[in-house]
Parts: sequence; structure tokens; C-alpha cells
Amino acid sequence: MPDGLNLGLVLSPARWLRIEGAMGTNSAALDYRGGLSFAPAGWGPTLTFELGHCNVAEMNGVLRTFFSVANWVKPYVQQFGYTYFNAHLGFDVPLGSAIVFVHGGYTYLAGTVRGSNPVVIRNSDGTPNLTVTVAQDGDVRAHTLSAKLGILYMFGGL
Repeated sequence: MPDGLNLGLVLSPARWLRIEGAMGTNSAALDYRGGLSFAPAGWGPTLTFELGHCNVAEMNGVLRTFFSVANWVKPYVQQFGYTYFNAHLGFDVPLGSAIVFVHGGYTYLAGTVRGSNPVVIRNSDGTPNLTVTVAQDGDVRAHTLSAKLGILYMFGGL
């Protein structure tokens, strides 16, 4: 996370360099990303930088698991979209034409939350008390740790 399930194209103009572009989903919306990976030996330790974006979409159970907020805030966070930057150290293991990898490190995330529908605040007996409408989108900024596990299949050899 935050990039979810993606399918992409990886070009390797040199054994130590991979350039990638990918599209996928975070279970709620379309996302896309690009990146560079440096593997000095062609395998083993790697350094990867990625920049990605996920379109604003309705919050669902999967997104709420990874982007949790206090219970009193949940009704106001109905849609979420974000842009992120990853800087990961990792380890890549070639297996024939495939490379299995595990990467982890730093993520900076900048997002927008929307509460497009009015929120009805109810009394303890369930009767409506107050309706709140959020007139402006909220901004979210986060510095966090992240990790990913994946498989690259290389056509044309390594």
C-alpha cells in the first residue's frame, strides 16, 4: 500500500536499471505510477523511487482499513484521493525470467478528502438533530513507512 494491485511495463536498458510505468487499483479507484529502480549487481540490494496518483473515489472497507480515522470523523470522509512518493530499499531475487522482490521504506502521501453528502447528527433516541455539510475539501499529508512484495516477469531475458 498505498498502490494496491497494479499491472505495468518495466524496461531495463541496463542490467542495473529498471524504468517502470503501471496502472491499477487501490480497490476503489484507478491509480497509476512511474518509477526507477537501481540494482547495482542486477539482483540483490535495490534502491527504488516511485511517484504515483490515485483518483478521488468513494471510501470502501479496504481503504478504511489502511487509512483509518477517528469514529467521529468517518461520516465526513466519504471520498479520498491521493498522490504519493516512495523511496524504498529492497532485495530482488531472479528466478529464470522472473524477479521476486520485497521493498520497504519511506512514503510521503498528499491527499484530498471529500464529504460530498450532508451528515445527519442524531439524538440518542435516533431522531435527527442537526445536518452538517462540509463546504470545502480537506487536505491530508502523511509521512509513513510502506512495503511491497511483487513479481516482475522479464520478456527478452535479464
